[in-house]
Amino acid sequence: MNSIAEFQHSSEFEKSLNASFMLSSLNGSELRAQWIIRLKKVLAEVVSTLQNAFVEGKRILYAALVANKVMDSKIKQGVPGVLCKLDLEKAYDHVNRKFQD
Repeated sequence: MNSIAEFQHSSEFEKSLNASFMLSSLNGSELRAQWIIRLKKVLAEVVSTLQNAFVEGKRILYAALVANKVMDSKIKQGVPGVLCKLDLEKAYDHVNRKFQD
């Protein structure tokens, strides 16, 4: 807001505002690559290691595959029982709390 007020008063932008326009010259795929590189540096600090989808080396379907293997194993063994999966949290609930402090 101060920058806008100063522009209205002096009719000049601060030179530091030019830095925010550096990425505008990149095309879509280059811009995406830049954001992925930047995001990869902080992702491990932000997302809990319990999260399957966004942890390097894990795949989003691992949790579903484990559940299917448990079901198949119980069916093959002939063991009666009930398998109940409770998904009480969303992916965005797994943010490392140290990151927020």
